[in-house]
Amino acid sequence: MSKKVRLISYMTLRQAIGWLGIALPISMILESWLYCRNAIRPSISDYYYSNLGDVFVAILTALAVFFFSYRGYEKEKDNLLTTISGVSALGIALCPTNGVSMMCLGQCFSKVSDNVYHYIHLICAATFFISLIILLLFYFTKTDKARITTQKVARNNIYIICGITMTVCLIWMIINLMIIKKTGIFWQETIALFAFGFAWLTKGELLLKDKNKPHEKN
Repeated sequence: MSKKVRLISYMTLRQAIGWLGIALPISMILESWLYCRNAIRPSISDYYYSNLGDVFVAILTALAVFFFSYRGYEKEKDNLLTTISGVSALGIALCPTNGVSMMCLGQCFSKVSDNVYHYIHLICAATFFISLIILLLFYFTKTDKARITTQKVARNNIYIICGITMTVCLIWMIINLMIIKKTGIFWQETIALFAFGFAWLTKGELLLKDKNKPHEKN
């Protein structure tokens, strides 16, 4: 396979991750407005029990597969972070919120309290966001080039803004759930996923592509 084809495939992989992140909350909003004409559910995870429950699981599973396939700098921790993100995405899909497990897990662990699945879900969701925040703030901003292009500087600014946005949303969600005791975190999750998706689209150079410069590995 030629270097050009590998670059195109690599950039496409990054953009696919970004589009999936953005598509997840949008598809859930459409479910509320078009299918049931109901109010937005308390969280994106609650849509597991909606008409688009299969879509919810499919998007998270696809994200997991893409994360497992992703490779950044050799011998760097970003590969570990994307693997953690992939495992977390699968955990979110396989251990739905509200203490209800998927049938396959329920059959294997029928004696385990339903609350265990709920806590696994929360841990996976927190791990998912934290690993991605670290990736955006500390690894996306790296380069293996001696000279940083103007476009790379602009992309780094986007990564930082998106990482900070995700961090604020995560803190906001924790305050809602643990201090204020409110379960409504849908919009915080949506903003965080939009920031996540936008960062990955930028990483795939859908925006601010280097002009007449070689592509960067990261």
